[in-house]
Amino acid sequence: KLNDSEFHLLPKLNFQLAFSNSVKPEYKLLPRHKLNVTLTSLKINVSDRKIGSVMDFLDNIPLPSINTVHVSVSSNIANLAAIPDFENDQIVGDFEQNELFRLKNQTVEILLAKVNKPILPPINREAAKLAMLSVDKTFTSSDHSDEEMELWARTVDLPGFDDNVSPNNVITILLRFIVGEVVVQLCRSCNRVDKPYLMLRVTSLCFDAALMEYGPAFQASVGGIQLIDKLHTGTTGQYLELIATEPGADVATLLYRKVRADCPDFKSHFHNVEQSLVIDFTSASVVLHREAFVTLNKYVQYLLRKIQTRDMVLLLKIMKKIPLEEWKSIWCSKESPPIPPGATKFSYSTRLQEFRLKFCDTEVEFLEIKINGLESDCLFKA
Repeated sequence: KLNDSEFHLLPKLNFQLAFSNSVKPEYKLLPRHKLNVTLTSLKINVSDRKIGSVMDFLDNIPLPSINTVHVSVSSNIANLAAIPDFENDQIVGDFEQNELFRLKNQTVEILLAKVNKPILPPINREAAKLAMLSVDKTFTSSDHSDEEMELWARTVDLPGFDDNVSPNNVITILLRFIVGEVVVQLCRSCNRVDKPYLMLRVTSLCFDAALMEYGPAFQASVGGIQLIDKLHTGTTGQYLELIATEPGADVATLLYRKVRADCPDFKSHFHNVEQSLVIDFTSASVVLHREAFVTLNKYVQYLLRKIQTRDMVLLLKIMKKIPLEEWKSIWCSKESPPIPPGATKFSYSTRLQEFRLKFCDTEVEFLEIKINGLESDCLFKA
């Protein structure tokens, strides 16, 4: 009945899911399909003792299987029942019919690939060079200079998909995931008693994914990050903040979009840029407390050793069932056509407003590094 307690790994959640379809095809500015998932707060309470208990449960849970036995395997089992000396031995049965067909197909495909391997003709470099020079270039330096391209890459509107939408490149599927707050409480276990150790708090998580007519677009933002060490204290006597960000503004914002060159608006709206990446960081501070990071390093190594000694068969089986290739085919359904000569294949722009790195001990602060106004821009042209 309680919303949260020391026995909750995952407390009570409150989320909203909304799926909508556009019934008016003439309304091209609206996405045809839209999915909104909103989660107010996500809190996870874990400790090394709880992690070990969950892994013990997963290692011993019986996996569902088909209740059929191959003929050759059943005969081996019948023989083993009469011979108690071989009870712990493992008998591998014959290959099943599907496995034999798969091996046969792979062997035939390898042989056919070697026989039918095309022989590439020699390349005439002079003819290729003349052909390239005779191509009517659709992109000239007089239309868009390098300074204009860099300025356009910097001024991409964040957040929003307004810069990615054009009369011909409209949104077909829009997925939006919003999490108000994520809190991970990590405790250290001693004599079956959990003591608070680390608290990771991430606020205002937002992720948008849009599948458009001529390519995908992704946007992500993080409002703030806090990593608090509750075992050590700072010079003021309060809990030690290992990572902290300024409140009020998003600490990180990312926008990526791709538009294929066959889009009619490739030159007019997207300035002959196929792929664009924009990353903005506002301000963040990291405190390297000597004693705190020595303790953190030992604790992380302890958790990794505990996890690496497990088989985690159930988790591996679940991961194999995830249709990653199907999802990839949806978002990358068509091959990208070649871009015009002189156009931009990929451009990225990165901004860092402020970053502070402080080195300290229990009572002494002996070094502080501060970086302001870091910028990086790059263009890769065809």
